[in-house]
Amino acid sequence: MIVAATLLCQRKLTDWKIVLPSLFALTYEDLHIYINVQYRFGEADSWNEMREWLKLQSKRYVLDEWSYESSWNKEATIKDEQDNSKRLVPICIARNMAIQYAKSSMATHLFFVDADVKVPENSIQVLLKAHKPIIGGKVPSRFNNKNMFYVFGGQKYKQPLEKEGIYIVDHTTCGFLLIERQVFREVLFSYDMEKGMSEDPLYGLQARQKGFNWFYMPILVAEHQSNNQ
Repeated sequence: MIVAATLLCQRKLTDWKIVLPSLFALTYEDLHIYINVQYRFGEADSWNEMREWLKLQSKRYVLDEWSYESSWNKEATIKDEQDNSKRLVPICIARNMAIQYAKSSMATHLFFVDADVKVPENSIQVLLKAHKPIIGGKVPSRFNNKNMFYVFGGQKYKQPLEKEGIYIVDHTTCGFLLIERQVFREVLFSYDMEKGMSEDPLYGLQARQKGFNWFYMPILVAEHQSNNQ
């Protein structure tokens, strides 16, 4: 069984209309969809439209709602909460909540898709065939930077490992990423502002320290959409 997870927050309230139809359209059969919603006190009702939409869906899903002002924040193993890093605190908490759910449900893999990303329907099957501990697809940037892609360290590995065009990289984005259980059982999400590392590069670093390389499949391309927020 595979858990497909997305993280939603008040800052991008309507992005669920991008990611949730994409997750529910995934064609992998043994799939649990995990939806993490973070809001501030008094804002829970603003998600009612999404809740009503979910009631109409037939696939299995879990809606995990929490507040930024809740005890989750105190329990998180995050080093720094300075102003320039506060945005990363709930992101790391939510990703680790997804890991906790994947662990408890005995999932073999965890598939992260960001709220503003739309992935191909066969994404999981394609990534699974690579048999890699961590592997991501291609996500373009937005607005005037659509010819730029979220992949880092690839210049060190100029030749693909296999004819399918799979590369070793330092990291891609966690917004289109398949992680094996052996990895998320060992590595949680955090960040380190002293090193200038958000959760994506630090996860890659800590995974490599545990012996897990991060791979990149550029032939599998997602849409990175945006809304007025």
